[in-house]
Amino acid sequence: MNNIKEKVDALPLLPGCYIFKNKWGHIIYIGKSKKLKSRVRQYFRPDPNKHPKLIQLAEEIYDLEYIITATETEALLLECKLIKENKPRYNSQLMESHNSYTMIQIVTDTEYPAIFTSNEFLSDDWQQDKSSRYFGAFHKQRQAEEVIMLLNEVWQTPACNRKSFNTSTNACLEYHLDKCMAPCEKRVATEVYNAAIASVVGFLEGKTSRVLSKLRRQMREAAENMDFENAAKYRDQQEKLQRLAKMSKHFSPNLKGVETYVFFRAYHEKCFSLFYIRDSKTLHRADFPLVDELDQNIVKGFLTQIKQGDFNVSVEEQDWRTVAITAVYASKAFIQIKKATSISRLIAKLNKGFSEFVG
Repeated sequence: MNNIKEKVDALPLLPGCYIFKNKWGHIIYIGKSKKLKSRVRQYFRPDPNKHPKLIQLAEEIYDLEYIITATETEALLLECKLIKENKPRYNSQLMESHNSYTMIQIVTDTEYPAIFTSNEFLSDDWQQDKSSRYFGAFHKQRQAEEVIMLLNEVWQTPACNRKSFNTSTNACLEYHLDKCMAPCEKRVATEVYNAAIASVVGFLEGKTSRVLSKLRRQMREAAENMDFENAAKYRDQQEKLQRLAKMSKHFSPNLKGVETYVFFRAYHEKCFSLFYIRDSKTLHRADFPLVDELDQNIVKGFLTQIKQGDFNVSVEEQDWRTVAITAVYASKAFIQIKKATSISRLIAKLNKGFSEFVG
């Protein structure tokens, strides 16, 4: 393995990205860790439960490089950029086998939109995909599938993970159990189905208050009319939507044409970042120690820099940072501003978003 052992032993116990190469100098895998030495050593330790692809990867490693980052968050973002630029063979294989970094994709340019899980977020054009909406990311596919199941229970949208309903097929058991509208057999009017899809998209974008308020009103009215069966149904839907609301605050919204502030933290890290994104471009960033309350003076300084156009993210990094922020799995909270807002009102919105972020 050349002098790979010496290189592993010389790695620092610091956050960063590691890059594995084969004997021809080709990049075959890129990873990140909060402690480079500890993580990289694991690839070369014998383990009877190790995934076959990891065993094969370790056999092909001939050389390694690494990049130290200031924080684990920065390592997460850099890993996404490097994978997108180099497309290492083992990254795609291991992502597929481990179901990592899954998104929920909703195809919207068709008569009956489909909802399914997708691993296409690192493709070159996913941000420019006008035919779909993406929500996530999820570290494991089962987490995305759980959200799709909850959507199905509330709105009777499909949970079968089909990517298209362009060809008619026989409705499955879910339709006969009154758990799906069966777009596969065109059993539902397009207006009704698309209204449900619009509700799903709105909810995943974080527009939760209106939907929950409507359910509470329906539950009260049903109870007052002694319609306890429907009252119980609305109560159950409300509980499911509250679970969804807790998940969806971490999802990536549509970033086109709006100003977005993003609280972002790599899990277990004792600091977090605040990003400012305008029309899908990440323009400004500040890092903070993890605290219970925001330092109002620092936030005011951050907003003043934005107002003055004093941005600290270079033009070359603006697009890929947005892809990384929206795509990688981390703790996040998105606060969107769609019209001119006073500094005091903006600070109030950021404080509320931060409370949800650390809550």
